Amino acid sequence: MTFYNSTGFFGEVQTNEYVLVTSASGLNQTEAGANMAWNFNDLSEITGTFTTTVPATTNDIANFPGSSWVVQTTTEGGNPSNYFLALGEGTYLTGLETSQMTIKYNDFALVGYFPMNYQATASSNVSGTFEGQGVTGTFTGTTSSVADAYGTLTVNEGFQGTMNVTRLKTQQNLALFYLGFQVGTLDQTTYSYYNADLITGPVFRSITTHIVVSGIGLDQTQSTIESYLQTTNSRGDFNMAQTAIAPNPVQDVLHISGIAEIGNVTITDAMGRTVLQSQGNDIAISHLPAGVYHVALTTEGKNTTLKMVKQ
Repeated sequence: MTFYNSTGFFGEVQTNEYVLVTSASGLNQTEAGANMAWNFNDLSEITGTFTTTVPATTNDIANFPGSSWVVQTTTEGGNPSNYFLALGEGTYLTGLETSQMTIKYNDFALVGYFPMNYQATASSNVSGTFEGQGVTGTFTGTTSSVADAYGTLTVNEGFQGTMNVTRLKTQQNLALFYLGFQVGTLDQTTYSYYNADLITGPVFRSITTHIVVSGIGLDQTQSTIESYLQTTNSRGDFNMAQTAIAPNPVQDVLHISGIAEIGNVTITDAMGRTVLQSQGNDIAISHLPAGVYHVALTTEGKNTTLKMVKQ
């Protein structure tokens, strides 16, 4: 298995498209081993999500030192979540940024040595800083990964069928400190199911995070389940072979070719902040700082996102 595919070509961004789902009966993922059969056939779609792996920008590296790639996940109508990665002998997590919490690892969290095969393991001790839920402090803890099972996966949402998969289980157990005193804990378990024939990230994944901060009365468990839909060079139904930013890199005017008339255009920076909203195929951007941006297009209810390099 490969943790995530890497993209980042000028003019287009390859995106893994998922559906965010809920399970009527809950997912039974406790058993592990060889020749497993997972049947998740009571899933209901909530909305769509999109995951793209792009090179870390200068700003990313300044905020999360050591990062070389960023895994960006965006839910339709929601804020992006960013996982910052360092690639070397292994794959390491250098930071995590969501609308609720930012985590920075001083001691990087080892995810694994990829490609990982069945029964491969990895673990590390971690430390760093966090900010969220009105609290800023430090943390220590452990992370571990194990390719704990393989078999067949059947789902009724997303790819809707049966795939041969290998499962990666990752766990993170952190103690949170404020002014030297432990104020809470964060425990996270992720199950990621990979298909060897697809050059993508996981084809199915679940993330369960339990945060306790007793001083503010917080005891929260949050779970997300995503099922792979497709890998495209676009979001929605646009044909990326026809839709492009040209020229790219861009200096003064963003020109979008391949579609006769563009509706809404939203440009976001590397931190996921909206910096410009407009309409049409030619948009003045000379006032934007140099850097990497994502350009979200909407026309006739269809969506696509391109990568723009501003000089």
